[in-house]
Amino acid sequence: MAVVRRGDVVLASLDPTVGVEIRKTRPVVVVSNDHINELSQLAVVVPLTKNTSHLSPSHAVIPKGTAGLSVASKALTEQIKAVDKRRLVRRLGTLPVHLLAQIDRALRTTLAYGDAPSGQRRSHIEALFLDGPARTATLKRQGKI
Repeated sequence: MAVVRRGDVVLASLDPTVGVEIRKTRPVVVVSNDHINELSQLAVVVPLTKNTSHLSPSHAVIPKGTAGLSVASKALTEQIKAVDKRRLVRRLGTLPVHLLAQIDRALRTTLAYGDAPSGQRRSHIEALFLDGPARTATLKRQGKI
């Protein structure tokens, strides 16, 4: 596949997998920086799923019709992975900047990047997880999932 760019939504073949790793050929979002994307044989990606029933702070919702997606999807930042570019099948589209920013926020939660000391960060993340069902209900009411 030709060079991918940060924010591209690409169909990727993720099999074979082990254990609870996300499987199948599915859309992923490229999150590695463009310098790496140009020079490396790897790309860092976040897999997408069409299962939007439960949301947590490690997830970001991508509305149906965005970047070539036929269904509303959820970015699973806890499944971030580096993949060989030979796994990338074809480009579907590119995310708008505001949706890539939502994935970046979810990645900061997943990777525990932030300004709060680790003890405070933990309680902050726990509080966000407790709000997951409310966030899901709000996005459903807004028609985003």
